[in-house]
Amino acid sequence: MKKKMVSLFVALIMIVTNTSMAYALSPVAEVYYSFGTSKYDSSQYESALNDAIKAKLVAAGVNPKYFSIMDANANPASVTDVTYVHSGYDSWYNGSIPEVETADYNHVQIGNNGKSVTFYGYTAPAYKDFMLTDANPTGKKIITFDMDESKVNYHSMEGGGFLFNSKISSEGKLSGYVILYVEGSIKIYKLDGLDATKFHNESGNPLSSMSGPGVTLIGTYAKGASTQHSIKINATDTKLNMWDNGVQIIKDLALTTVYGDEFGPFVSYKSHGCGIISIFAFDNMKLFTTSDKKLDTAVEEIYWEPNSPVRYVINVNDDNDEYWTDDTKKTSLTDTLNNNGTQYIGVTSVTGATYEKEKEFVDNLLKGGLILDKDKQGADIIDAIASRIADQIINGYKDAILAIETAESKTDIQFDSGDTKTSVKKDITLQQDDKVTTVWSSDQPSIIAADGTVTRPVTTQKGIYVNLKATITEGELTSEKIFTVFVAAADPAPLTTLSAVEGDKQITLNFPALGQTSSIIVEQSTDGTTFTPATTAETLDKDSTSATVTGLTNGTTYYFRIFVGSGFYAGLSNVVTVKPIATVIPVTPSDEQPTMNTKVTVSDPSNGGKVVQDKITKIIGEDLKVSGKIKSANGQELNVPAIVMNADGSFTLPKVAPGEYKLSLNVTAPNGEKLAGPVGKLIVDSQGNATLSVDLIDPYGTIVDTITKQPIAGVNMQLYWADTELNRSKGRTPGTLVNLPELPNFAPNKNHNPQISSASGEYGWMVYADGDYYFLGEKAGYIVFDSRNDKRNEKFGDDSYIKDGIIHVGESIVQFSFSHQPKVKAIGDHSPYMVGLPNGAFQPERGITRAEVAAILSRLYTPVKKAKNVSYVDVKASNWAYGAIASATQSQWMIGNGKDMFQPNKQVTRAEFAQTLLNVYKWNVVHESTFTDVQKHWANDAIATVEKQGVLFDFTETAFNPNQAITRLEVVRIFNKLLERQPWHVSIKPKWSDVGEDHKYYTDIMEASIQHPFENFETGIENWK
Repeated sequence: MKKKMVSLFVALIMIVTNTSMAYALSPVAEVYYSFGTSKYDSSQYESALNDAIKAKLVAAGVNPKYFSIMDANANPASVTDVTYVHSGYDSWYNGSIPEVETADYNHVQIGNNGKSVTFYGYTAPAYKDFMLTDANPTGKKIITFDMDESKVNYHSMEGGGFLFNSKISSEGKLSGYVILYVEGSIKIYKLDGLDATKFHNESGNPLSSMSGPGVTLIGTYAKGASTQHSIKINATDTKLNMWDNGVQIIKDLALTTVYGDEFGPFVSYKSHGCGIISIFAFDNMKLFTTSDKKLDTAVEEIYWEPNSPVRYVINVNDDNDEYWTDDTKKTSLTDTLNNNGTQYIGVTSVTGATYEKEKEFVDNLLKGGLILDKDKQGADIIDAIASRIADQIINGYKDAILAIETAESKTDIQFDSGDTKTSVKKDITLQQDDKVTTVWSSDQPSIIAADGTVTRPVTTQKGIYVNLKATITEGELTSEKIFTVFVAAADPAPLTTLSAVEGDKQITLNFPALGQTSSIIVEQSTDGTTFTPATTAETLDKDSTSATVTGLTNGTTYYFRIFVGSGFYAGLSNVVTVKPIATVIPVTPSDEQPTMNTKVTVSDPSNGGKVVQDKITKIIGEDLKVSGKIKSANGQELNVPAIVMNADGSFTLPKVAPGEYKLSLNVTAPNGEKLAGPVGKLIVDSQGNATLSVDLIDPYGTIVDTITKQPIAGVNMQLYWADTELNRSKGRTPGTLVNLPELPNFAPNKNHNPQISSASGEYGWMVYADGDYYFLGEKAGYIVFDSRNDKRNEKFGDDSYIKDGIIHVGESIVQFSFSHQPKVKAIGDHSPYMVGLPNGAFQPERGITRAEVAAILSRLYTPVKKAKNVSYVDVKASNWAYGAIASATQSQWMIGNGKDMFQPNKQVTRAEFAQTLLNVYKWNVVHESTFTDVQKHWANDAIATVEKQGVLFDFTETAFNPNQAITRLEVVRIFNKLLERQPWHVSIKPKWSDVGEDHKYYTDIMEASIQHPFENFETGIENWK
């Protein structure tokens, strides 16, 4: 059977539905699992984990629809076959006159790269329309889609859903299962041996009335309470599971017969007799099958949602030793996870030979992870995973989720008096919540601009449908709300958009197609008053959009207008003024273009413009082809052949007249795509000697911390297509990740997108020429950097620039360095917890006494009990530290020596200080230390425990010397670390006579001993205000 195919990428939806699109807040957390040879049943495991996360989110007041769980073995599938979807004029006009119709008369419209599928019904018959996958995929079937039920008109629509586990035999018999969303419930049908064509053309009965041979109802389920559904369907050969907004509606429904592997969207209609057309829309639809994959392959092929900030891979496979023993595989897996900002959870044997290596792998991930003992109870493992994921959503994103939900309810469009969504003639008012960031855009900005300004289209149809999108952002979360409106066609009026471009002794007029008219006459004048008909180089008709008038005099001012005899633009157009001018380009006239050898000087702008003896491709590798065009000094392209770089880095250029020129270079990627390059300066002297000066191709930007000014490693950089007319005209989808070609020699990330900034804070992309871009920079502890909010105005070469938040790349590369603002964690005042000595010195290298430590503790920590009098024979009530010693004793932070003595003036040893910290913080005790001299010491456990907390960073020797007195400086450094009091810089004059600004630890000592207001950032850095 010959199949009819419809493009997934170019389709027009010409119908206005009842309400705006469903809100599309991406999942906050995406969870992918890999099972391999695990003992667990993946479906049961997924259900259990889903329920556990859902319960925790609901308990915290968070909608469970904001996380998703998916099999990492999933492979995207697609549907394009419309053999069983009706189309054509007669399918609409087979009874009553339809109130609406699609532009191409197809009853299915596909958009958004195949993710949006909308079915349109009929005026009379009860047809069954469906689409099936292109191939015959095997494995588990996974279907996800959003559906706004308020958009569904059930008038003649029985329901919409999916065929799955289906096939059409060579005899044309359809068998399989149908899951159908109907008004009020969800129904599951089994189809067995139906004539596919007759079933498709059924004109009288809905599916529910076809029970009998071939159609069996096997289940009915209640729908979720919301009218907006985020649905997920998992179907194996034997079981069906389904979730709606995170709630499991169908669990392990038995599928008794194995028919086939094809699946796809399905709609069923009821017979009726009027012009109402029912509509069923699948939004954000994604289809997957599964196949067995190795862990690294599965992780590499995951299709992450671009706006999901929390990403997990759960590995429950029993056989993964190769990834922990093979450094190449481990490094590759690390890079993949880091480049996608992914956390790793491993369920493994904690007694296995590779446990430590897997743990080390997790410790080296930028986002971290978790290792769980596979021998624990399954319920405990599920709970541990669910707790980590749910806690991250609740603690990190709950406020943002609630803010976006509130904003979604306030985001709307308001029509002027007399206008409706089906007839817009005047400007639209955009309503939004100013507590979040909302950016409006339009898929046809020439008709509705991003500020709601309406320009009615000139068209022979009644009007044009436009989608207005509100992109709502709060923190790292992004939601989209789309409104579809019909803008009425402009009323007939004379042309007002005539424009002109000057040429050499000629001009070219530009205008829209004028449509059916009795005549089109171009008129010209030299005084703007008296016009006469002009002769055009072309014969003008209804489809013409330009006209060229020749034989003019350069330097003379002309006036032009167009007279349209009849039709929409009947009358005289606006008048345009234009002055022809000669174009002079220095070119050596010759049929065979002479060439000249060119001396190439390469400079390095990052090194003060120093001349270097390198090829211009040093940064991105020598295997890439570099070509370019010669332009005049004012940017006009010369009519000479393109130039190509030779293998030795030199250029052979076509011979041109003496003068100064620009050389616009481009890099050709391995896949043949043209990427933007640098601009060179070419100087040709009177003797024909040429010198080319070019900067190294260096497309890097550097990211620094706003507070510390230091480079930031580990920033997840994501490059997107900007929402501009240029990108839309080239078929690029605004807001989607740019798919860049890999450049194998382009360190450190091979031109990957997304990518992670290097240790020196660098990132870099070689991007496509003639494109508009923006990027996001994300790292834990920092506010998301959105280049659209950066209002710098910079130009690069002749045609590349950064302006109004748009990065436009013409043919020249653009560099974009930026400062990343850390998130504020706390603001307040810090009181000193250490003081100097009466003589004005601090004595950082002096030992610290027990009384001084007790005083520090009393200043920093709240006593466990109210301090009572103490009876140490060596601590009198008049002792300066009496109250502090009493608090430390009552709280059991410090104790005496067992002989009723506290020894307040005795210096504290390193071992005693470790024990004091353990008494205060009550950490879980660790028994093994890396220090070589503490194993048999009475404080071994305390030292090992404090070492585990990472605060003994100054003790770098192999021996700890536990009985050595700890110094005042060492105590300061430890407490500052524990208290997160780590200022980057202190702008204050020295207070202590022996601690000058040049002291290595000046900031630490001043932090501990000076009262000051502060800001603490989530990066662990403090800033003095």
